[in-house]
Amino acid sequence: MYRSILPGEQLKGLLSGGYAINKRGVGTLVMEGLNTYNGGTIINGGQIRYLGGENGSVNGPLGTGTIIMKNGSSISSTDDTNSFLPNNIEVEGNVYLWNGWTGYGKLSGNIKGSGNITYEGSSYGGLELSGDNSEYTGTFTAIRRSSRQRLFITNASAGSAKAAWFLDANFSRDSHIESGILACVSGICIPCTCTDDDRLVGSLIV
Repeated sequence: MYRSILPGEQLKGLLSGGYAINKRGVGTLVMEGLNTYNGGTIINGGQIRYLGGENGSVNGPLGTGTIIMKNGSSISSTDDTNSFLPNNIEVEGNVYLWNGWTGYGKLSGNIKGSGNITYEGSSYGGLELSGDNSEYTGTFTAIRRSSRQRLFITNASAGSAKAAWFLDANFSRDSHIESGILACVSGICIPCTCTDDDRLVGSLIV
């Protein structure tokens, strides 16, 4: 069962039940809190901004079901607080991740699919990938729009060996990339001061 959302409509309170949300059109939908609806979320266009959630919780702003990102859609965190998405994400086509706030966005679910992800940010908070993304087979491109941009990849399985990674972003300490092809698109491979805890496994193209 799908819940249709009209332009300008505001959804307040906890979203629960067997509903699925199908986001259509070029506008922006803001979702927050620990929602429990379990039918999944389809982003057919435009942007969903997520706010809040709790680290380690199975509930999040977009409920508990899988998020399906269709071609041209985007997800971003919304403000200066940390925001968490525990959902699995399936990527179809070319999609976008964005963080322009001082709070960081954490994606702890598993990313799958063969679509291409472009990540842009202008915040020290950055984006953290901590799920098992080993089945993701697309191309992940991090575009550095600001020297403050950060990308956190916290374990080896968060960086898929089946994907191609084009990275022009500052890495966090303890970053791990395990990749079939790792390509760096700036003059310096990893434009940061890397430590002994940073690991690159696989082929490297500069």
